[in-house]
Amino acid sequence: MLKFYHNYSKTFYNGELIGTSGIGTMLVDDTAVHNHEINLTWDNIEEKYQEYGGSCSFYFSLYETKKGLKLEWFGTTLKNFFRKNYHTIKQWKTPELNITVKIYYREFTPSLQEVFNWYDSKKASQYLKENNLIEVS
Repeated sequence: MLKFYHNYSKTFYNGELIGTSGIGTMLVDDTAVHNHEINLTWDNIEEKYQEYGGSCSFYFSLYETKKGLKLEWFGTTLKNFFRKNYHTIKQWKTPELNITVKIYYREFTPSLQEVFNWYDSKKASQYLKENNLIEVS
């Protein structure tokens, strides 16, 4: 059965919450949705960054430089800017990358207008039928 979900992520560095990102709204089969955790290392970060939509999900941007990879947090407060390794983390200076990203899904009931405005009309129609919001003839 199709359901609407808001999904968002929380990014942790060395166990400390760095930030929360709203990823977006989804209309998917409820069996395909589950909260999960991603442990990032320098070996898998590029793959996971692409797989999960990069900065939309992870609360940082990833750059490739001549010396190696570098990531930069967004929304860094001035206090955190001056703390070691909180504004920028460089692969050549930090051999162990200790980042965990937790992705959450929260079901919600949209208004009919939101369903009608959904970009995928086939899924929106299926949602309406499954929830007995339109008469099937």
